[in-house]
Amino acid sequence: MLAGLPGGNNRRFQVRFVIAASLLSLAILAVEIVLFHAFITPWVLVPVAVGICLRDRYFEVPLVGGPLYYYHIVVLATFIVISPSNAVFAAVLLMLARAAKHLNRSAPQIILRVARFLPTLFSVWIVAGIYTWGVAEVSLGKWGNLFPVLCLIMSYYLSHTFLGIAVLKFIRPIDLFRLWKSRHLTPCLLLLSLVTTVALIQYFAFTFGNVIYILIIPLVGFTVVAYRIHVHRIKASSQRLTAKSEMQMSVIEILALAIDAKHSRLLGM
Repeated sequence: MLAGLPGGNNRRFQVRFVIAASLLSLAILAVEIVLFHAFITPWVLVPVAVGICLRDRYFEVPLVGGPLYYYHIVVLATFIVISPSNAVFAAVLLMLARAAKHLNRSAPQIILRVARFLPTLFSVWIVAGIYTWGVAEVSLGKWGNLFPVLCLIMSYYLSHTFLGIAVLKFIRPIDLFRLWKSRHLTPCLLLLSLVTTVALIQYFAFTFGNVIYILIIPLVGFTVVAYRIHVHRIKASSQRLTAKSEMQMSVIEILALAIDAKHSRLLGM
């Protein structure tokens, strides 16, 4: 759909899309400042600079569908350490920097680049609104508040994955819920289990004392063993597929040699 843009209108459409994305970002930022009385601190430029340097770098996490870009960590760290409004401001600047970097590319490329970052902006804005209206009295940066931080990460993950697939639906026809289930249901269930476990541990620690944290040791051991079993199964499955592929290739080579030999005999006759 994006590749069918006329060549003469390519540059104009590209500039208009960047302007529309920029105006949308500024509108979100204006709503954040006017409605929530946000205060933008100059310290937000530090994570923005880090995010710009790492905007195209990512890392892999087991059982997570797709790579995780470092700017997600930058935005969430800004949310936790500084404030939600500054996290929204950082997401706006990162998206504008991403659009400016790819301004000289073709329209489909810049649209895909900016559209890939839009779920990050909307997700952090939605989570910031929920936090501001609901649990603003909870200090995320306070030591020991692991449960609200995990709730924040889970809310961000859910909104980002749904919005990311929704944006993809505008580019090509897909089944939104089936694709989300195949890619993100398992990581979501694992994250939900982690949040529930931390909530129970903190509750029992408040009730029975800090001795309950000893339960973390078998929990970590179980997690490590389960992960090692999962990795071993993946390696075994990969080895079986490799062996099967090599066997099929050997059969194809034998058939090719037999056909060549028969063809040579026919030519000799």
